[in-house]
Amino acid sequence: CGVGQGDVQIFRRDGRVLVSYAQDDGYTLYSSSQCVKEARKMGLSPTADDGGTYIIDVTDPSAPFLVTFYAIGAGSNALGSGLGSHNTTVHPSGKYIYNSNADLMTDLLPSIEIVDISDVHHPKVVNEFALQTIPGLGTDAHDITFSPDGKRAYVAALSHGEILDTSDPAHPKLIGTVVDPTLNVWHQMEELTVDDPA
Repeated sequence: CGVGQGDVQIFRRDGRVLVSYAQDDGYTLYSSSQCVKEARKMGLSPTADDGGTYIIDVTDPSAPFLVTFYAIGAGSNALGSGLGSHNTTVHPSGKYIYNSNADLMTDLLPSIEIVDISDVHHPKVVNEFALQTIPGLGTDAHDITFSPDGKRAYVAALSHGEILDTSDPAHPKLIGTVVDPTLNVWHQMEELTVDDPA
């Protein structure tokens, strides 16, 4: 794609194979980006500074094509009030994307934007889940991982971790918070099961 991108998310919808990834801000490979050219042909307006999320159909891997592009909190096509996209995570249902904001250390109101992609051609922010503000390098989500059944989200929020009930992915609820002073940066958080032999 020729942009600085976040982790690629692969998901299936209606017999199609799709990928989603965020274009993080501040990168210079932008002018030759095939994704940007395709988005502009569709009447969308990605910009080099703001970044955004691309959804691409890769059902035929030899002929991938752009399905849609949207930005969070920036530019004329922006959704929600966030600070761009550092990374995105697709809910296992394939109908929602959770956005991790780009300006991780300067956000005074950290949150996760929840984007409804039920109509994959017309994404829309349906909720913004407020994260706790805990002193440290920042409190926005760096990365988010869902449990395979989609009922839990594990949020690495730089200074701490949050566990969310995502049984209703459009309206998550906080289950618990983990603060560990031995961890300098919560970069990733995942589900772990331990069998007690006793």
